Amino acid sequence: MDGINVWMPLVDRYAEYLVKFRNVSFLEHQVEEQNKQEQEKLEEAEIAIRKISDRIKNEEKKGRGLDDIDGQLLEVPNTQFKGQLAGLMVCSVLKETWCSFQ
Repeated sequence: MDGINVWMPLVDRYAEYLVKFRNVSFLEHQVEEQNKQEQEKLEEAEIAIRKISDRIKNEEKKGRGLDDIDGQLLEVPNTQFKGQLAGLMVCSVLKETWCSFQ
């Protein structure tokens, strides 16, 4: 009987360890998935910025000024970065340092 009583606390501790290990593994997987989704959103935002930048460069090559394309400048796909992207593009085109991204 003494041998069984010695091992029971270890068995209980091991069971607790397994539960905690599974929980940590699950949470790590959740963090990885969330990071992956955020990375995809950032990549979409970068693509949108490149498209807008290319469109501005093409319009400048054609001789049209910013006044002609100002309405088109804010056409950014619906993302959480929409306002920031438009502000960033306006700032980069105007080369102003006082622009804010609110």
